Amino acid sequence: MTTEEADILSGLRWYEYFAYLLPESTKEHQLELQATCFELSNSRPDILAKYLRLNDNASQVLHAIKEAEYPQILISNTRQESLDQFVKMVDIEEYFPKTHRFAADSHTQTKLTKKDCLKSFLQDKYFPEGVISIGDSAGDMALIHDIENGIGYHYKHPGKKHLEIDCHYKIHCLTKVLNELSVGNRC
Repeated sequence: MTTEEADILSGLRWYEYFAYLLPESTKEHQLELQATCFELSNSRPDILAKYLRLNDNASQVLHAIKEAEYPQILISNTRQESLDQFVKMVDIEEYFPKTHRFAADSHTQTKLTKKDCLKSFLQDKYFPEGVISIGDSAGDMALIHDIENGIGYHYKHPGKKHLEIDCHYKIHCLTKVLNELSVGNRC
């Protein structure tokens, strides 16, 4: 797989990677390969730990949001076990306790979506200043479309191309989000 292909496939489910990389394979085989990937990541977290790290400035931004006393949630298209493992590996549990992290698990089911997770969290809560979605996919930006005062920050690593999607801001530096807190940005 080339770097360009990795950029194109980023955010897709593992079986979709296999569908792209092995176009002659059956959906059943692609799902088997996906299951093997999940098994491997669960049985050998040391492999993932070598390659996982937070994006530049993520710790600074998470800390500033916490200090400003705004709630933060993490929603991911993965299994809950994998999300919990990720949060622990990159040491962000203090920002996202179990009650503030949601796995939509679109790899193995189609009923629960990121939007469902957000709706569940927002139920019986009121955020007059709005809700901010920071993400790298069109789905992440769509989360705020039906929310009063919703703001979307489409993030891509420096040097990576943004998607052609509906959002308020396209950023390569996470500290730009701090403008929402009036803390300023350092990029």
